[in-house]
Parts: sequence; structure tokens; C-alpha cells
Amino acid sequence: MVGVSTHNLEQFGRAAAASADYIAVGPVFFTSTKTNPDPVIGIDFIRVFVCSQTNRLWPLGALQLTAAEVIRAGADSVP
Repeated sequence: MVGVSTHNLEQFGRAAAASADYIAVGPVFFTSTKTNPDPVIGIDFIRVFVCSQTNRLWPLGALQLTAAEVIRAGADSVP
């Protein structure tokens, strides 16, 4: 499987148009484990921009350690 990690709507759009087996988005929440993290996208990014797409052909993973809220928002996995 080939996955694409994305951190904003533009990257997500490019990944959706590519031939990835899955797309990961994040970080959903703030993390203190990285020295230079990407900006937080928040749970609404998953709800509004990603899971509202009814023609989604690939599983969605969210890049985060807090799984329950991410799954409830519509992600298929938390890698």
C-alpha cells in the first residue's frame, strides 16, 4: 500500500487526485513530541473538508495519537 501524508487542503487535494491507497491528514491536535510540527488542522478539517466527500475511494487516516475523536469525526484509521 502507498499512502500520502497531508497537512493542509491543497496537499489533500493533490493526494486525492493521485493514485494513493490511503491519505493521512494531520496533525489534528497540538503535539509537543516534534520540534517543528506542521500547523494543527483540527477535527473540523476531517468533518467538513474530507469526510463530506461522498465519492471518496480511499481510506482516510489521521496523523495523531488521540484516536477516539478522530475516528468519531469520520477517519477510517489512526496510523
